[in-house]
Amino acid sequence: SDELLRLFLDEIELYFQNYYGTGADMVAKKEKEMFIKQLWDRSYAKGYVDPNSAPYKKWQNLLSVHDEEETPKKNV
Repeated sequence: SDELLRLFLDEIELYFQNYYGTGADMVAKKEKEMFIKQLWDRSYAKGYVDPNSAPYKKWQNLLSVHDEEETPKKNV
């Protein structure tokens, strides 16, 4: 299942790269990150799996997302 998730994430990245075209890599990356975060926020796993469990942490790592309360606050 991890390999399938990686393939899915690669496909999402390719979609945004193709959509925004050459020279817009940063925009495509930001859009990809926002889309993945939106999927994560709506996912079944986020609502029902123990946030301290190994599978939950693995998904967060693979998706490069973190729950809002876990995100370190920066003083600006």
